[in-house]
Amino acid sequence: MTAAEAAEIADGLVGEGWWQPGQEIKLIPEAIAAFYRAAADEGRTVIGGVS
Repeated sequence: MTAAEAAEIADGLVGEGWWQPGQEIKLIPEAIAAFYRAAADEGRTVIGGVS
């Protein structure tokens, strides 16, 4: 997936309350949301995706 698609996923996860930028990561769902946010912010693609 592209960085733009990663951003869409990250925004959706933040909107659902999985994690907020700057929040400490303690749980796996928070790590997943932070991963997609970082990929988007760094302009990186992600191999695989969410189905």
